[in-house]
Amino acid sequence: MKKSLIILSLLAFIFAISCKKDKTTPQPKVKTKTEGGITQTYTYDAQGRQLQIFYNTLSLHDTVIYRTDSILFLSVSSTGVLTQSFAMPVNSLGLVTGYASSLFSSESYAYNSDKYRILTNTNSLFSSTKDTAYISNGNVIRNISTTNSSFTTTQEVHDYTFSDKSNSISNEAFGLQYKGKSNQQLINTEIATSTTISCPAPSCGSPTTRTYNYTYEFDSNGWVTKRTITDVGASTSTVTSYTYY
Repeated sequence: MKKSLIILSLLAFIFAISCKKDKTTPQPKVKTKTEGGITQTYTYDAQGRQLQIFYNTLSLHDTVIYRTDSILFLSVSSTGVLTQSFAMPVNSLGLVTGYASSLFSSESYAYNSDKYRILTNTNSLFSSTKDTAYISNGNVIRNISTTNSSFTTTQEVHDYTFSDKSNSISNEAFGLQYKGKSNQQLINTEIATSTTISCPAPSCGSPTTRTYNYTYEFDSNGWVTKRTITDVGASTSTVTSYTYY
């Protein structure tokens, strides 16, 4: 009898452990995003990739088609007429590598081994911009953007601090895996410093700095339902609301 009780207790313990292992945390998938009176509604395919975007203010929707070597983006009117289309090539990991919007405008992207986008090169007829992202602990802690035009070179440096809250509005949550990974935690503050490095005038002016504070509201899952970005110097705010499937 004693031996049977021991076996039963052991089986109960093993069952409890297995249940704990099988329990998975639900992953966020954004349903709607609202900002400035514009609501976008998203749908996804069976792999969790973004499939369509519907707009409350436009009589059209966007559709994403995934191919082996590229991703095709279509804008279709409510009557089924194709209004715009373009394709972006992808690498062997399914990450987009660039985009040419016209003969004189293009972008190219590079990623690190963890699938974070660390370099964006933008070229147009009269200027070129290089954006470099610096990653630490799964977050972009700094982004440096340098723009060269015919007569001037300007640089913008964005430094970020982060909270300990998980990021429920990441690329993955929007089904945008093709853009690479995004911050694992939510941004707390952003400090943006703009400097004109070279110019035709004797003096290029002093650097300017802006500080932005990020605050959030959450649902019972700990997912962001509202994000407020406040420009401290201008005392203006941008509010974005989210719902989930």
